[in-house]
Order: sequence, then structure tokens, then C-alpha cells
Amino acid sequence: MTIHELITALTAAIETVPQDTEVLLSFEPNAMKEGFDWEHVETISDVRVCPHWPLPGTSVVVEEHEIPSKVILFYDLCDNCYE
Repeated sequence: MTIHELITALTAAIETVPQDTEVLLSFEPNAMKEGFDWEHVETISDVRVCPHWPLPGTSVVVEEHEIPSKVILFYDLCDNCYE
């Protein structure tokens, strides 16, 4: 997925939900195979722009003057996402 495709999808989502709606991550192959389960979603913990792999990458929050090539969404375990 490109950043343009992600922005387009999120822009479409914003038109149907409140702007403070939480964004979660789910592993699509498992959701399609086993069915979606709120207990298997994760929260986004950081977004970084990385000029190359491997990490540490560049923070979106702190200006570091590097030429980006990838945008990486990091996630954290979601303990209360389904409540």
C-alpha cells in the first residue's frame, strides 16, 4: 500500500466516522481465515519515515533531515480495544 492509497482510504473513513475514532491494526489473513476477532487487534504506537531498512528510522515528530523511502506503522498490544 502506498501512502497515497492509505490517505485515500483514511479520508473515505473520516467521512463515515467521527474524527476521534481510534485506528487499529488487524492481520488480514487470519481475519479472513478465522473470522475477525476484537481480541486480535493492535493499536498504532508510532509512525516513522525510514530512508532505508533496518530501523531505527526517522521520527515523524522530530525533524531529522533525511530523505524518506518508507513509512512504517508500528503497533503495540491492544489490551482494551474490544471493550
